[in-house]
Amino acid sequence: MGFVDSSIDQSEHLELLTRIERQLYVHSTTENRSSKSTSVTSSSVNVSSPLSVELFHNLWTLVLDVVFAPLWLRIRAAELFCVYCDTESESDQLVKLHAQATHKLRAIVSSTCQALEELNAMDTIQADQLFIWFGFLERVLLATESGVCSQVFQNSMYTGMLIKMLRLLSACSTKVFAATTICLGLFHSHEKACGHSVLVRQVLREMKEGREHLSGALLHVINSCGCPCPTERTIHLWNTLQLFGDILADETASELVFPNDYKVLIDLIIRESTDLPQDDMTRFYFMKLLQRVLDSSLYFQVKMYRKRDLLELLESLLKAGVTHESTMPRNVVDIIKHILVTHIDLLD
Repeated sequence: MGFVDSSIDQSEHLELLTRIERQLYVHSTTENRSSKSTSVTSSSVNVSSPLSVELFHNLWTLVLDVVFAPLWLRIRAAELFCVYCDTESESDQLVKLHAQATHKLRAIVSSTCQALEELNAMDTIQADQLFIWFGFLERVLLATESGVCSQVFQNSMYTGMLIKMLRLLSACSTKVFAATTICLGLFHSHEKACGHSVLVRQVLREMKEGREHLSGALLHVINSCGCPCPTERTIHLWNTLQLFGDILADETASELVFPNDYKVLIDLIIRESTDLPQDDMTRFYFMKLLQRVLDSSLYFQVKMYRKRDLLELLESLLKAGVTHESTMPRNVVDIIKHILVTHIDLLD
C-alpha cells in the first residue's frame, strides 16, 4: 500500500500570522491568502508600543520555517517584518544576523532559491511577492556583517541562488529587475570584504547563458540613483560601481558586457563625475570604475570612445581638486592623478 500525499495542516501557522497581524493592527485578507496579495504600509501598523520579544520571535519563526511554512506565508511574515522595521529607529538590529545564527542566513538563501524557482516574475501578484522578499533580503544583507555572510559562500545552494538571480533578469518587471541587481551587489560586496569572489570568478566565468542581462541591470541601477544620490541608496550605487569594475577586471566575466553597454557606462561616468558635488565620495567609486574601464580591452573595441572628453574630465577635476579651497577628498585626487599618469598615452 502506497502513501497518499496530503497537504500539511497550516492552521497553526495561520493562527500565528493572524495573531501577529492583530498585534500590529494590520488589516489583512484571510480568505485565499496563497493567491492574493495584501498591501501593507507602515501607516497601517500600530507603533504605540514596542515590539514584544514574543512577537519578534514569532516573526522570525515564520520567516525561517522552510520545512512547514509555505512560501507565501514566509513572504508575508517578511513583509510584516519590513513594515515594522520602517517604524523603528534602530531597525538594523532587528534583522542583523550574528555569528551564532548563520542557520538563519542559510534558511533565507533557501527561501530565496524557492522564490526564484516557483514565482513567475511576469505575473503581477507573484512579482510583488518577489519584490517584497528581495526587500527583506536587502535589509538583512545591509545589517549583517560580511564575516557572518561568508559562512554560506562555499555552499552550493548559494551558487545556485546567484545563478537563478541572474536568469531572473531576463524576464521580470522593472522593480524586480532593480531589486535583484541591488541584492547581487550586496552579496558581491560581502564576498569582496571576505576575500571571496563567487559571483564574478565562479558564476559569471562558468555561466554561459542567462548572464547577458547583468551589465544592463547594473547600468539601470547607476542611472536610476540620480545625482545627487539619495543617502539611503548611496551604498547600492557604490556596490554597483564596484561590481561593474570587478567584472571588467576579469577577462572571462567581462565578455558579458556588450559594447553598447560599455559606451553607456562611459557616458554615465562622465556625466555623474561632472555633476557630483566636489566633496562627494561617490566620485572615488566612479574613478575606480573608470580605471577598470580604461584597463579593459573593451576600450579598444569601442575605438577609445570619448577619449577626449575623458581626458578633459580628469584634467578639470584635478585642477579643481588641488586648489587651496578644494573640498575634494584626498583619495579622489590621488586616483585621478594615478589614472592620468597610467593612461595619458591612451587618452592624449
